[in-house]
Amino acid sequence: MTCELGASIDWDSILSVFQGDPELIARVSLCHLEREISRGDELDLLCITCDLQIITALSQQENIRFAYMRQGVITIAAEILALVVDRKWEEDMQMFARRSIADAAALLRSRIEEMDALPFLSQAIERGLVASLLKCEPLLTSVGQPVALQEMLLLLGEILPGYSVYRSVLHQLTLAVDSAMAQGLDAKLSKSGGFCVGWKRLKDTVNERRRLVKRDASSGHVQTCQNDMCSKTSHIGRFKRCAGCLHAYYCSWKCQRYDWQNGKHKQFCTRIHQRFVRTHGHMSPVHSKDLKFLDQIILNELKKHRARLGSHPVKLTLVELSFLIGGQVDIFFDTRGAKANPFGTKCKCELYSNARWKHMAEVVREGKKPMVLVRAFIPGGMSRKIVLQAIPLALVVEGRQDQRRNRPVVEKYQFNLIFTCCGSERSYQPVTATSRGFNDVKVPNMD
Repeated sequence: MTCELGASIDWDSILSVFQGDPELIARVSLCHLEREISRGDELDLLCITCDLQIITALSQQENIRFAYMRQGVITIAAEILALVVDRKWEEDMQMFARRSIADAAALLRSRIEEMDALPFLSQAIERGLVASLLKCEPLLTSVGQPVALQEMLLLLGEILPGYSVYRSVLHQLTLAVDSAMAQGLDAKLSKSGGFCVGWKRLKDTVNERRRLVKRDASSGHVQTCQNDMCSKTSHIGRFKRCAGCLHAYYCSWKCQRYDWQNGKHKQFCTRIHQRFVRTHGHMSPVHSKDLKFLDQIILNELKKHRARLGSHPVKLTLVELSFLIGGQVDIFFDTRGAKANPFGTKCKCELYSNARWKHMAEVVREGKKPMVLVRAFIPGGMSRKIVLQAIPLALVVEGRQDQRRNRPVVEKYQFNLIFTCCGSERSYQPVTATSRGFNDVKVPNMD
């Protein structure tokens, strides 16, 4: 807006009043915005639009961005979106309504993707994000708003379907999709528009994955000891979790200590802790229910290609799955199993998991039963997840499990590991043995 008026803002002078306190800056600007949206029928869209653009500009500074997230900017942005799309605006106010929608959607999308996305996405869904996205089409498409449309379609057709791989998010999305259909919001969409395409992707993805929820209740999720020299695998609940990173599991204190001193966990755990400190605690581990559900999601995708996998029953088949782009799952095969690292790494954070991927391939080749070695990329904002699994080919092709016990028997060469990215490429800082304080870090406890 300042560019349109040919004006500029002296941010340094303005922020000097707050003495560089990011919490105070966030609190003052959000309080002003909350006061505007609490006015009920007397909403001042011009003020709301200005407040949103100021928050967006200030969010470019990382410390202020984290302060906004801690103080509930996602909830406020979702509420603004719902308030604006639920009303009919006079023609002279529609421009400001469209700007408010565009700024709120851009704030939601960018901030969710730049943080540990799960808790913040849940906040937005609870505030009626799905219904708001479906209601905004007439206001945006009537005059053409390419930037606003792009943000809304990204949320509706890519981000929301992508995070349905988490059972906790899928539950929220199931309720939101059912509610939208009960209200007939989908029937009002233009059949040839992008909103209809995005809605269909979201609805189809949710409907497909909601059928998998009942299966994971009886599935035998397994965990693998992170120590390369052990790699023992057992049912969930048998191993202890590293209290430092909240992601690595070990069968014993001895294995954790060995991996800390001789393996790669010291670097990984320290970088995770650095991100935890930098984001003031915005880091959440994956819940056990989500872990079980991820097993079913991955197995379901593999079964779609059972004919291809079954036609070449080699000892080891390498498969990479990417769930990062909406409900569309990208799958790549290396059926010959000749390359230990056929797909390369996506960012520096994956070097640790990639080393384990190579080691798993070597170990699995020693077995007699045909196995499928899977590397799956799971969305998570700045902390996307990487799941490594070694699954018996018979389980994929024939759906066969040994049910002689209460839970499926764990195969000797069956693995299941999960890693998290430590942050964005932009914020990456290498951790070395000579980094300040690195040698003084003690082995974390296990919980």
